Amino acid sequence: MPADRDHTGIGCPATESPATPMVGPVLTTDRLTLRPNRLDDFEAYADLMASERSVYIGGPFDRQRAWMLFASDVVQWQFYGHGGMAVVLTRSGTCVGQVALNCLPGFPERELGWMVYADHEGRGYMTEAAHCLKAYAFEILHWPTLVSYISRDNVRSIALARRLGGWLDTEAESPKTYDLVFRYRPTEPLP
Repeated sequence: MPADRDHTGIGCPATESPATPMVGPVLTTDRLTLRPNRLDDFEAYADLMASERSVYIGGPFDRQRAWMLFASDVVQWQFYGHGGMAVVLTRSGTCVGQVALNCLPGFPERELGWMVYADHEGRGYMTEAAHCLKAYAFEILHWPTLVSYISRDNVRSIALARRLGGWLDTEAESPKTYDLVFRYRPTEPLP
């Protein structure tokens, strides 16, 4: 087992649990607020996970499986100090999707992921939110690298990864569900 792996069988680089469990920060952009998931965010999440749109992440999923994935996004904050965040339009309070820093079973590395809910695609929300969370990973958490696992057929997510400065890393290990690994590195030296 490589030295940078933990012993839980998850595979992500070893991370010490935060001394004080956390639920996640609140981050803002010009149009968006990224905040910890709340219970009332689940319905839109479950709808997306039950739809054909979730095929790129192994779905569609029934409500029980969607709940387990949603809860995983929440609990990762307590275990790892990172996890899923609701993407909310600051002016209206409408939840338009989710971004996450994931460390899930079967993921060899920490992943930057995103999903946009129905009727909110094509407005740049996920690009803006993912850019913000990527900056958080590099500037606040001081991670040296980050990846996005993307299905080869998910053309829109591939384009988003490229807009975020990701490059196709053909040497990186990928979970079985995904074909491609896009890698990100900090663009400026960290302090």
